[in-house]
Amino acid sequence: MIGIYRRQLDNEPYDEALYKTESSYFQKQYQEEVQAVTIDLYAEKTARFAPEKSDLVKLVGGGEDIWKRELYVNILLPTLQNAWSAEWMRLDWEKSRKLIEAVNEKLAAMLSQPCFSG
Repeated sequence: MIGIYRRQLDNEPYDEALYKTESSYFQKQYQEEVQAVTIDLYAEKTARFAPEKSDLVKLVGGGEDIWKRELYVNILLPTLQNAWSAEWMRLDWEKSRKLIEAVNEKLAAMLSQPCFSG
């Protein structure tokens, strides 16, 4: 993968089909690690702000995907400097997690019911 990527960066000929396959595999395999690094970089940038501003910016950030949001909260919650912002993030995630669990329970119930065709 790295060799193909280097050839692409250097504008040298490379196997495009292999690159697509390998990059897709890489993204699936390491997406959580890449996301964690992105969140860490975000935390470093927001650390330059005053504590309240830093916390406020962290409260409005985060991913749309459930796993990204959970990772975001797990990494950034300990970095919040104000009790109010930490409690806000914790309660917001708890509320979201309960909604996700409720939806998953309903989906599981729907899938366990027999289907009728007419």
